Amino acid sequence: MRPKGVTLKFKSSDLHKYFLQVGTAVRKFQDFPTDLNDIIKEKFLATEIVKEYREDMNLTYNFTDKGRYFWKLHLNETPIDKNGEVPIDYNFS
Repeated sequence: MRPKGVTLKFKSSDLHKYFLQVGTAVRKFQDFPTDLNDIIKEKFLATEIVKEYREDMNLTYNFTDKGRYFWKLHLNETPIDKNGEVPIDYNFS
């Protein structure tokens, strides 16, 4: 388990608000969302939350151990309404 201070530091970072969008795309497509700013993508790579893998001419992206820890934590804290949706007014902070 990661120390609590690291979790709090990530939650207050500028990357946290993009984490659901990025995490879903990385888990589902092994890629970043196409409409994501390149600087945000590079910050996820630089902070070692997501890692880039190259095979021949193909690039894929997966969570690092740190990224998987944050993803699991984020999902466990995200509410789901009775219709199976994340409430539209839910604040991911």
